[in-house]
Amino acid sequence: MNTDDNPYRSPQVPAAEIAATDSTRPESWARYPFVSGHTRAAWTVGLLALGIVADLLGIGSTLLQVNLLNRAATIGIDEDEATLNDLRQGVIGLTQSFVYIASAVAFLMWIHRAYRNLPPLGATGLKHSPGWAVGYFFIPIVNLYRPYQAAREIWLGSYPRRASDELSSYGLTPSAALVGWWWAFWLIMNFTGQISMRLTLQGESIEMLLAGSWASIVTDLISVPAAILAIMLVWGIDANQTARHGEIVGAGPATMASPVAFNL
Repeated sequence: MNTDDNPYRSPQVPAAEIAATDSTRPESWARYPFVSGHTRAAWTVGLLALGIVADLLGIGSTLLQVNLLNRAATIGIDEDEATLNDLRQGVIGLTQSFVYIASAVAFLMWIHRAYRNLPPLGATGLKHSPGWAVGYFFIPIVNLYRPYQAAREIWLGSYPRRASDELSSYGLTPSAALVGWWWAFWLIMNFTGQISMRLTLQGESIEMLLAGSWASIVTDLISVPAAILAIMLVWGIDANQTARHGEIVGAGPATMASPVAFNL
């Protein structure tokens, strides 16, 4: 008797569907198919690059302010010069804030997409979720370490050409040091930014304003490598997810993107 004609045989479930409903990842988000995050990555990288330009302008403008404050403490300045300085600083500060918020929104949208792509790419044993990978950034104390853990999981889970068929084993995955460096600079940037903001708001003397100005310069200086590391992170994960997906759907080596590894 042909087993295909057996009406009592249990229904056969395609392997892809079995993988999508694997008990190791029962969350509803894990059943979504792979959706390229390249557009979100491109927006994120573009806004981060724009942020670097804004930070460099901020450094130059604040150095002019330091020079102005030094002259004010010695020979004095006229009111028009002070007004022009405040206007310039205000415009550049607003520009930096706008670009920072826009790049943060783009980055979080990309994080959500990149994490949601991990199950379709074969990663198992995931400890977080797309929603929490974003939400961790907004929870005090937790935001000091959880976002790093989620980003590290994305980096490891996205890397193609693993050493074994066990997709939760990262085999030949390169060091995730890039994620650590990015997170370290992110934390330092936010710490110095808080100091700069408090000194500026409390600036009732030239000395306090000078201290706030120098703290602002330090923050912008740290923001530049922090943004560069974030660009490397986004670019690397996006390229690796594309390559990993190419492996799964059977793309040949000639058409598949090369994996990206930054061993810092």
